[in-house]
Amino acid sequence: MRVAIALDQERVRPVGMWVVETPAVQRPSLAGPYVAVVQVAGRSVLLQSLGDPFVTRSIQRPEEIGHYYVPRERTTVHVDVPLSDKEDVGNISIRIADLSGVADAPTDWHGLAALLERAPPEVRWLPSVESADLMKHRDWSQVIQ
Repeated sequence: MRVAIALDQERVRPVGMWVVETPAVQRPSLAGPYVAVVQVAGRSVLLQSLGDPFVTRSIQRPEEIGHYYVPRERTTVHVDVPLSDKEDVGNISIRIADLSGVADAPTDWHGLAALLERAPPEVRWLPSVESADLMKHRDWSQVIQ
């Protein structure tokens, strides 16, 4: 399942979800300043690296030097939620961590998972999206059939 999540600095909410017919794959390198931690049935099943969702970067125009950056107060990210069993749908948690304050954050799955479990004060967590939030969305009944 893929979930579209609208977020700002204080609020996080699902705005869409749909079935993805391919399996979610854990990438070997997670180098972005934000990471989505997906838990199903109480265990972490996927870490998904995100670029800074609060900055939009445009392509370089031929007549200009450098890229154009626009800070955003609100944005939308897409997070994959691997589900192997229909019974898992009652226990989903999606948490997004801002790692921009962490010096030398690891980029491998195990190192990053260990860092997040230690919960250093440099990691800033956005509010989470839980199963109850997903179940309230209009797309839920179509996704979980």
